Amino acid sequence: TEFIDGLNTPQPACFAGYCDWRLPTEAELKTLYNPALPSCPSKAPCIDPVFGAAPGNPYFVSSTSSSDPAEAGYVVFTDGQTYSSSKLNLGSFLAVRGGP
Repeated sequence: TEFIDGLNTPQPACFAGYCDWRLPTEAELKTLYNPALPSCPSKAPCIDPVFGAAPGNPYFVSSTSSSDPAEAGYVVFTDGQTYSSSKLNLGSFLAVRGGP
C-alpha cells in the first residue's frame, strides 16, 4: 500500500497529475499477457517491453488470497498464471488509474 499511497499523495499533484492510482485486478493484469510476442517465452516475458517487465518478475494484483488473508495474488508474465505469496514479499507493481 505504500507504493500506491506514494502515487496518490499530493506532491503537489500526485503522480503525473492524477491521484486515483490503484493496483490492477487479476483480470486487468492478465490482459497484458501476450504469448504471441516474438520473444515469448524463450527470451523475455510475454508482456510488451513498454511496461519494463523483467523475466520472472511477479506483478501483484489488488486481491487478497481467499485461503490466507496474509497473502496477495500476483501474475507472472513468463506463463500468464496467477499465484499467491505473502504480502510481505517484495515484488513488482503496475499501477492503473480509476476504478473498476
